[in-house]
Amino acid sequence: MPIKMIVCDLDKTLLRSDGTVSQYNLDALEKCRRMGIKIGIATARTALSSKRITDALSPNVSITSGGAVVKIGDESIYAATLSADTINTLLTRLMAEKTVGFINPHTVKGSFSNLPIPEEWKDYSHAEIRDFAKDPFTWDGEKIAVEMPFDLAQNIAVDFCDVETIAFSGEGWVQFAHKNATKYNGLKIATEHLGIDLKQVVAFGDDNNDIEMLTKTGYGVAMANGIDAVKKAAKYQCDTNDNDGIARWLQENVLC
Repeated sequence: MPIKMIVCDLDKTLLRSDGTVSQYNLDALEKCRRMGIKIGIATARTALSSKRITDALSPNVSITSGGAVVKIGDESIYAATLSADTINTLLTRLMAEKTVGFINPHTVKGSFSNLPIPEEWKDYSHAEIRDFAKDPFTWDGEKIAVEMPFDLAQNIAVDFCDVETIAFSGEGWVQFAHKNATKYNGLKIATEHLGIDLKQVVAFGDDNNDIEMLTKTGYGVAMANGIDAVKKAAKYQCDTNDNDGIARWLQENVLC
C-alpha cells in the first residue's frame, strides 16, 4: 500500500536537542511532498509555540496541543477543548499544591503562565502572566501544562470525567487535556478528512503521547533516543533526532 502521509512529533523527534530543525530533515520531507505525500506534525506544543517550525516546514496537517486542535492547511477541522469552568476548577486545585511549579494554561485566546517564562524558552515567550485566582478564564482551554509530580496529576485528573493527563518523560511536566485530545485521535480525524487510510501513514515519535499513533499507523517509527516503551511498541526504529533520524529513514525507505 503506497505511503500517503508522513506525520512527525516535534521535540526530540523532528527537532534536534538544541531545538533546531536540520536542513536534511526539511529537504527529505519536501522531496516526499513532491511525490504527493502529505506532511504533518503532531505535537504537544500549541500552534503558536510551533510557529517557528511550521513556518519552515509548511505542513499540510497540523495536530497541536496534543490533539486538541487539528488543521488542514489553515482550516480548523477539529477541536477538543476543556470548558472555562473545568479550566478554572483545575487551576484552583493546582494552585493549592505545594509541589506544583509552572502552570501554563493554553486557551483558545492565548497562552498564560503563573510565573515569568525563562528567557531561554523562546518559543513560549508569548505567554501572558496571569493571576488565576483573581482573574479566572471565561473561555475554553486547549490544555494545561504543569510542572508537577505525575502521580499527583493523576489523583487530580480522576475527579474530572472529561479530563486525562499524560507525563512527558524525563521533563517533570504533565499535561491536562480533554480525554479526546490525543495525537492519534487528531491523526485519525485528519486522515478521514483527506481520504487516507491509516495504513498509508508513516508516524515518527519518541514519548508516551506518541505510542498510540505509532502502533495504529502502517509505519510507526520510534526514534533511537525515544523511551523504551515507544521503541518496544513501534514496528520500526530510526536514528536519533540529533543524527537526522527522520531524513535517514525516509531516504532508505521512501526516497530510495
